[in-house]
Amino acid sequence: VHGPLDVLGYLGLIVDPFEGQPLSDLLGSLEMPAALDLFRDVLSAVAAAHEAGVLHLDLHPDNILVGGSAFGGREVKLTGFGFAKLVEDVDKSSRQIFSRLAAPEMFTADDAADERADVFSLGALLYEMVTGKPAFEGDVVASLRRRATATFTPVADVSPSVQPKVAQAIARCMRPKRGERFQTAAALGRALYGDAFTFALAERTLEVPRTERGAPAERTGPQRAVPAEPPRQAQLPAWILAVAVVIVVGLGAIAFAGSTVVEMVASAEAVGSSVETIEVAMTDRTTLVNTVVQAGGPDQQLRALLAEYDEAGADKKPTVALTYLKVMRSQVARMASDPSQAGAANRVELGLVRVERALDNHRKTLTQWDAIAHSVRGSVLVAVGLVDAPSDDARAFLDS
Repeated sequence: VHGPLDVLGYLGLIVDPFEGQPLSDLLGSLEMPAALDLFRDVLSAVAAAHEAGVLHLDLHPDNILVGGSAFGGREVKLTGFGFAKLVEDVDKSSRQIFSRLAAPEMFTADDAADERADVFSLGALLYEMVTGKPAFEGDVVASLRRRATATFTPVADVSPSVQPKVAQAIARCMRPKRGERFQTAAALGRALYGDAFTFALAERTLEVPRTERGAPAERTGPQRAVPAEPPRQAQLPAWILAVAVVIVVGLGAIAFAGSTVVEMVASAEAVGSSVETIEVAMTDRTTLVNTVVQAGGPDQQLRALLAEYDEAGADKKPTVALTYLKVMRSQVARMASDPSQAGAANRVELGLVRVERALDNHRKTLTQWDAIAHSVRGSVLVAVGLVDAPSDDARAFLDS
């Protein structure tokens, strides 16, 4: 990028002419050494942009051109700076980008995106270059869900020949939490290529010419005189305006769905984790039941509850666990009234406290998921089948 160009108030970028093919045409056919060589050039370009204070934010194979070098071999050009912004940009307008390589925060908090968003995309890009396959497949919703939960097939499972340090660097880049990734492109470069990794600093900064809308940027050097023409107002054809409206509405609909999908996916994951916590708390259920039965508790009723819990699905287990808690609590109260059984009652109560805490945590997470699912946005997404709402069995727990 040589600099900006202001033409009648419209901003453009001046770049080198370059004949090459997009990197997407080469995916699946790159040998490991060639892939790492090409990626080093891409990484150097991103690191130089960051050093100059520019975030790319739209890294993907179609924005990387590979062509012949005047000195032989291959030359790589990083393009597609149309969505770029300055590192310290105070503009909070939406730049949500739905590339399959975009970091998860680009869908929910793109105004806070920093160098680590590009690092995520670099990791996803290198994954495709060394395996020939995308890390996050599927439609927008499925791909976003996988990015938000770091769900992808490990590099070693797809391409066993990939060096462990490369596979580990890729996995670190694609962690959902920004603080767990490489913090800079340069740090990623050192992890892959050693301390010798360097990049050329930009020789110029990008400053947008500040001209009035409709006035061309100041020119330098000799210019050819042209006859003066009366000022004309630029008119856009109606069909272009119509297409622009459709695109804006479509992007708005995707953005509308994106943040809610992330919230619902996160809530569903939290509910799944809380069910696992209940399972852990219920681990010693048989031992506790045996203690109560030995103290004169209802053997048949308690055994039936244990069997029902074992046979219940994940959505129904919390409800059965709640019934188990209530029955066992009544037996503990009975045992505590007998001084000879007070010690056994205390041991059972300690186990029940763990179950009670796990159930309380599950109720909180399930309530949050249910609230989002029944909001206006959530109801629309559930109705069209993009996301799931809590099942009837899960909601029965909230009513119990």
